[in-house]
Amino acid sequence: MTTPHADETLNRRSTYLRVRKHLILVPVSMIACALLFAAIYTLVVVSVKNQRQYEQTQTLYIDFAVNKKTQEAYDYYNAATWKQLLFAEPLMQKIMEDGLPSDMTLQEAEDAVSTDLMSDIRVLTFTVTCPSKEDAQALTDTITKAVLSFGESAKEFDQISFLSETEPALVVVSDRTWNAVYLGLFLGLVFSVLVLWLSCVLDDAFYTPEDVVLRLGIPCAGVVGKDLPAFLVDERKRNLAFLAGEHRSVMLLSPKGEQDAKEKAALLQDAVSCAVSAKSAAEYEVQAGTGAVHHAPDREVLLLLVYAGEGRGTRLSHYIEQMKICHAVPDGIILAGADGRFLSQYYQEEKTKG
Repeated sequence: MTTPHADETLNRRSTYLRVRKHLILVPVSMIACALLFAAIYTLVVVSVKNQRQYEQTQTLYIDFAVNKKTQEAYDYYNAATWKQLLFAEPLMQKIMEDGLPSDMTLQEAEDAVSTDLMSDIRVLTFTVTCPSKEDAQALTDTITKAVLSFGESAKEFDQISFLSETEPALVVVSDRTWNAVYLGLFLGLVFSVLVLWLSCVLDDAFYTPEDVVLRLGIPCAGVVGKDLPAFLVDERKRNLAFLAGEHRSVMLLSPKGEQDAKEKAALLQDAVSCAVSAKSAAEYEVQAGTGAVHHAPDREVLLLLVYAGEGRGTRLSHYIEQMKICHAVPDGIILAGADGRFLSQYYQEEKTKG
C-alpha cells in the first residue's frame, strides 16, 4: 500500500544530506538581502530629494539700546521671541515673504528655522534646515536681510551686525544603514533556511531505496547510477537474478517511454539469464486497463523504473494504485539515475563503479 507524501515518515538522514548540500545558499542569501536592504535604505534616505537635508548656520551680534528712563538695556529678547518676531513682525514678515524660494511657503520656512542665543544674549544664531543647498542659502540670506532691517528700525537696538555663516552641508538624520544591513542579514538567514528546509521536506522525489519502500510500498529491486557503493551493485544483480529465476521473463516499464526502458533494460540484462523486454509505463497502464495485458506473476517479473531526484512521486503513486486495479502491480522498483556520491554519504560506504 502506498503512503501519501504528506503522511510518510521523514527520512531525516536523507533530508539532512540534501540540505547540507545547498547550505552555501544561506550565506549567499544573507549577503544579497543585506546589500538589497542597504541599497533600498540609501535610495530612500539619501537619493530621494525630500529626505535630504542641508543645514546652514548663521550668527549675528546684537547691540541693545538703553532705555533712557530706566537706564537699562532692552535685553529681554529670548530665542523663542526671535523666531516668533521673524515670521510675525510686519517688517520682517514682508521681507521673508518676498525673499523665500519659489517652492517654499512661509509655514515651511518657519518649520525649517530654529534659533539659539547661546550663553550670551547678544549672540544670536539661526539654523536653517532645507531639502536643497539652494533653498538653505536663499532662506539664510533672507533671514539676514530681515533681522538686520529690523535692527535698524526697532528702538530696542542700536545695531544688529552679521558675524559669520557656514556653508550648507548635507546632514543625514539618524543614519541607520547598518540597521538595514543587520535586518537584511537576519531576514536573509530566516528566509533562506525556511525555503531550503521546506524545499527538501516537501520534495516529491525519491533519492534512496528506503524512500521507494516507504512511499510506494514496493521493494527496491536495484539501483542504477554512477559511482554507486559496491554493495548496491551486488544487491541489484542478486535481486534481479532471484526475481527472474530460471523460467521467468522480465518486463521493465519506464515513465519516460519505451526507448528509455530499452536503454535501461540493457544495463540489467547481465544479471538475468532470460530476456528483458521494455515498454512505456503509460502504454502498459492503458493496455492493462483494457484487458489487453494479463500479468502472470508466476511467469513474468514486472519492474518499474523510478528516477532519483525527479519530482514525480505523487504521479507514480497514482500509477501504481491504478495498476492494482488491473492486478498488475510491479514486483520491484529500479531506482535509476541515482547519485552515487550522495548514496555513499547516506550509507557511509565507499563508492565504486557500477
